[in-house]
Amino acid sequence: MMKKTLITALLIGAFLPITAQTTKKKVYKKKPIKKTVVKKVAPKPKVETTAVVSVKEEVAPKPIKAVEIVPSAEEISERQSAERLDKIGELISKKSGYIKNRNSVYYKGIIAMFKGVYTNDNKIYILFDIKNTSNLDYDIESVFFNTSPVGKRKENLELEERNFAPIWDNKVTVIKKKSSQKLVYAFDKFTLNDEKVLNATLRENDGEREVNIVVTPNQISEADYIKL
Repeated sequence: MMKKTLITALLIGAFLPITAQTTKKKVYKKKPIKKTVVKKVAPKPKVETTAVVSVKEEVAPKPIKAVEIVPSAEEISERQSAERLDKIGELISKKSGYIKNRNSVYYKGIIAMFKGVYTNDNKIYILFDIKNTSNLDYDIESVFFNTSPVGKRKENLELEERNFAPIWDNKVTVIKKKSSQKLVYAFDKFTLNDEKVLNATLRENDGEREVNIVVTPNQISEADYIKL
C-alpha cells in the first residue's frame, strides 16, 4: 500500500512541471512605442500678388538726318536765269515806255498800247499798257503771239508764219474796270524780216473783246538795252 502511494506521488510530481509549462501564459515583451513628434510649422505669410503688366517703353524714333541735295550746275544756272528774268521784268513793268500812242488799239472800252521793246542777256521783252475804260472787268484768257506777212509777197510768205511762246510774263490775269495794267512778256532772242510783223492778240475770257497789237521788225531789232 505504501508503495502504491509512493509511486502515485512520484508520478504526480513528475507531471506537475509539464502541466505547469503547458499552462503558463506566454508573456510578450511590448516593443517601446516611438513617439512621433509633429512639429507645428508656422504658416507662411500671405504674399499679395499683383498683376504685372508689361509696359513697352516708347522709344523715340531716331532723327532722320537731312540729306543735303546739291543742285547741279545746270539747275543753278536755270534758277539764276529765272531770278534774272523776274528782276528785269519787274523793272520794265515800272517803266512808262518810250513808244507813244501811235501803236494803240481801241475796242469796246479796251485801249491796248504797245510801249516798248527791251533786251538783256539775249532776251526780248515787250511792254504793253492796257486800259479798261468800261464798267466791266477784262479777264485775260490768253495773249497769243504770231507773225503775219505784209506787202506784195504776202501769198508767198503765208507758209512761213511762226508762233512765239513767251518764256516769262508778269502774270496779269484781269484788268479791273476803270483801271490800267502793264503787261510784260519775255522771249528768247529773235528778229523778223521786213515782210513780216509780230501780232500780239489779247483774248477775253467769257467775252469777245479781242484786241490785236502790231510790233514791227524795226521795233524789235532796235530794242532798248536795259540795265539792272
